[in-house]
Amino acid sequence: MHKVLSFCIGIIPMVGFAQIDSVSALTLFDSFEVPRTEKVEYIIQTSTASPMMFSTEPDAIIIRPIDLNTGLPIRVLTLRSNATKKIKQHTLRGDSLFCLVRSSENNQSATYESVVYSLRKDALVEAYRKEIGFEEQEGKRNIQPIFFTASAKGKYALVCRQQPFKSEQKAALDIEITAHPVGKAQRFTLPLPFESDDIELLGVSIDDRGIISIGAKAGVKLNSPFLRKYLVYSFNPLTKELHEFDLSVDKIFMQDMLLKPGIDNLQIVSLYSTDPFKQAESMGYTYVQVDSSGSDISEKMVHRFSPEITAQINGDETRELDAIDGLFLDYLYTINGHTIAVLDRRYQDQVCTTDPRTGIMTCTDQFHFDGILVENLTEPTRSAVIERRQTDYNLAGPYMGLQAYNLGDRILVLYNDHNKNQTTNGERIMNNPSRSALRYVTVTEKGVSRTNLLSSSRLNSFLFMASMEGYIHQSEVVLLFSNGKEYKIGKLDGSQL
Repeated sequence: MHKVLSFCIGIIPMVGFAQIDSVSALTLFDSFEVPRTEKVEYIIQTSTASPMMFSTEPDAIIIRPIDLNTGLPIRVLTLRSNATKKIKQHTLRGDSLFCLVRSSENNQSATYESVVYSLRKDALVEAYRKEIGFEEQEGKRNIQPIFFTASAKGKYALVCRQQPFKSEQKAALDIEITAHPVGKAQRFTLPLPFESDDIELLGVSIDDRGIISIGAKAGVKLNSPFLRKYLVYSFNPLTKELHEFDLSVDKIFMQDMLLKPGIDNLQIVSLYSTDPFKQAESMGYTYVQVDSSGSDISEKMVHRFSPEITAQINGDETRELDAIDGLFLDYLYTINGHTIAVLDRRYQDQVCTTDPRTGIMTCTDQFHFDGILVENLTEPTRSAVIERRQTDYNLAGPYMGLQAYNLGDRILVLYNDHNKNQTTNGERIMNNPSRSALRYVTVTEKGVSRTNLLSSSRLNSFLFMASMEGYIHQSEVVLLFSNGKEYKIGKLDGSQL
């Protein structure tokens, strides 16, 4: 498992939390079927239409508006690619579905279109279509990836791609911003102070003011951990100013990075190691806050994990550890003035056996999802570890992982646990779906406050699909459950937890 850019001391004891009867907080609706050819992705809220369940096939996006009174699909909407037009990327913002479409004929050079569909009365209506104005040089194929996204409320759409390699020329970015609903587009070419093959884009985002944030890694050409840099660029189309923020700190080497653009600032959290050759072992994190103008750093800190935290999340408190192996950033929230990150530890290994008669070795992949770290960036001494333990074989199934939601004054963490575990200590490992039950943990700025299992008999063989993101509306969290053949919509009332 490789670390990538994402776009979201003392220990609080993990015993003695309030165990409350919260079975009534979960409502499960009737089941419905989804063809096995579809890959279910998530369920998401719209502004005025019904919630939408998204799934994909190799050449299609399938959208099911959901009636939350019954939990059943109202109808099935399909956007299908054809021989000349392929839907490459899509994202929903409010009631607008933004799609990046690749057009080509006879496998010749491709062009791209930005297409926006509006969801009106649970139907799709094409509202905007425009060819993206990236210039293709004759005889030069651009192998750089296209980054396509939209702002939180759908006010702006962004397409960004690095220009193709040119010998002895500096790198440059092509950017196209479209303001909606008017459809006014602007194009920019942003030169960067690196050679074309020495910088790699990691991710982009745009906020509802039109300010663009770009994560990048420099020092790619020499592939030296000592020369590698992690950079964040902020570009304001109104002032046409590009600002570079070097996240490097002396003798600290960055790893997994999470960017969260907001109304008033841009928050950046990055894991780090002091050993450049141990890129999978995290010793702490840096936190950077960029002001609302996107031009200055308003806050910056470096924090090293305490020995107690590293021992607890590694699951071995008997030996000295100075790093956490396989740690990833998942969520970043602000509650009651405290910035809190949710991280989890996950890694892959193998178990191999040899047949003594033939000498043939057989190996099975194992996927481990272990401790969850709820890190209070404002007051690190109030950080806490949830001792989850999950294992899957051959591939990481859809019930593995976690989800976290902001309830305003609390963070709600959800994952599948063994149905006989009484606490979050994880004395029984969850490695069989039939033995799992949905566990919730609520976290305040003071640490973990409540936890309980939602009865497995109540779920009636339907499992929480942790890998398929739900959404939160006011105090209710809408989730997906499945028994492997059918799906159910579940509503979890956060006010009862």
